[in-house]
Amino acid sequence: MLTLSSPALFGAALAPTLPAGFAEDFTGLPADSPEFLERCRDQLKLIVARLAGPSG
Repeated sequence: MLTLSSPALFGAALAPTLPAGFAEDFTGLPADSPEFLERCRDQLKLIVARLAGPSG
């Protein structure tokens, strides 16, 4: 079943295959920078948490 988060997950899966210049143009950060990787990690955590639903 596709959800609203499906495009985000699709994008996350494709991100490593994109040219580094695209990532930098889109985010303003070099794709190999620690800041870029931290942002990606944080965003993926938010997506996974959202898909997991409420905790408790």
